[in-house]
Amino acid sequence: MPAQIDVGSPSKFALGGMALGMVAIYLVGVLAFNALTGHVPRAYEDQVLPVDSTVDIAGTQFTVDEVAARFRPSMSIASENKTPPILDVKYEVIDNTDANAWSLVYFFVWEDETHPNALYDRSYWIYRAARYGYPVRDIEYVQIDVDKTTGEINRIRFESSPDDDYNPTFAQHYTDQYVQNADGSYRMFKDGSGDVKPFSLPSVQVPFDGEKVSLAAATWNHLYRLARDSDHLVDGSQSARLSYLTAEEYQNVKYVRKGTGDFRTSEPQAPHDAFRVAARVYVIGCVVVLLVLIRRRILLSRE
Repeated sequence: MPAQIDVGSPSKFALGGMALGMVAIYLVGVLAFNALTGHVPRAYEDQVLPVDSTVDIAGTQFTVDEVAARFRPSMSIASENKTPPILDVKYEVIDNTDANAWSLVYFFVWEDETHPNALYDRSYWIYRAARYGYPVRDIEYVQIDVDKTTGEINRIRFESSPDDDYNPTFAQHYTDQYVQNADGSYRMFKDGSGDVKPFSLPSVQVPFDGEKVSLAAATWNHLYRLARDSDHLVDGSQSARLSYLTAEEYQNVKYVRKGTGDFRTSEPQAPHDAFRVAARVYVIGCVVVLLVLIRRRILLSRE
C-alpha cells in the first residue's frame, strides 16, 4: 500500500520558516513605507530668504551667501576620537521677525556616522537608508541668530548629549541653547530628557574664531558641544562646500525628518496612521494563521 502524504500538518521546520517569512515581509514593509514617505515641502518657506536676496545687519548690506560664510561655525573633535569627514554645509537664512534677528541654520552633512557596535551599525545603516534616504548621510543642524541691529550673535542652538561619552550605545538627544547676556557672555539652557533634568548656567564663555562659533562633535552620531583648546578641526570643517538649501533639496532629502532648530515642518500623520492599522491587521492575521496551523499539527499528532 503506497505511503500517504499528510499535507494538512506542516512540519516544525515549515512552521518556523513560515514565521520567519512573515517577519521578513513585515520588516520589508516597514522599510518600504519609510523609503516612500517623508518627501514633505518646507512649511516655513515664506520666511526663508531666496538665494539672490540681501540682508541688512547693523546698517550694512550682505548677500545671503556672504552672511552665511561670515558666521559659519567651525567644527572640531577631541584628539582621541575619530569621525567621517564633513562633505557639505547647507544653510538657510530665515527672517526671524519675533527676535529681530536673522536665523542662520547650518546643516553639516557628514559622510556617515559609525556606531561603536559593528553589528548594530550595519543594521541601523539599513534603517537610516530607508528612513532618511540614500546615499546615507548624517545631517545635523546648528542655528545661529544674528541681531539685525547690532550684528552680534545673540543666540546659538544645537542638539547635544548629556555627558562626555563619545561612544554611548544609545545616544540621547538634548537641545542646548546659548543666549547672549549684556556683558557678552552667554546663558546656557539644556532641556531635560530621561534621567537628566533641565538646567541652566548663568554665564558661559562661548569660544569664537573671529565671528564664527567654535563647536565640536561630542558623540559618534555628531551631537555637538562647545569646542575646547585640546580639540582639532574635523576634516572638511573649513574646506567643505557651503551652499544654499533649496526648497527642492529640502523635500527630496527628507529634511522634515531631521533636526532643523526653531523652524520645523510637521510630517503628515494620516499615512503613518493608516500604515499602523495595516501593520496591526497583518500581525494579527499572521498570528491567527500560525495558531491555526499549530493547533492542527497538535490535533493530528494525537490521532
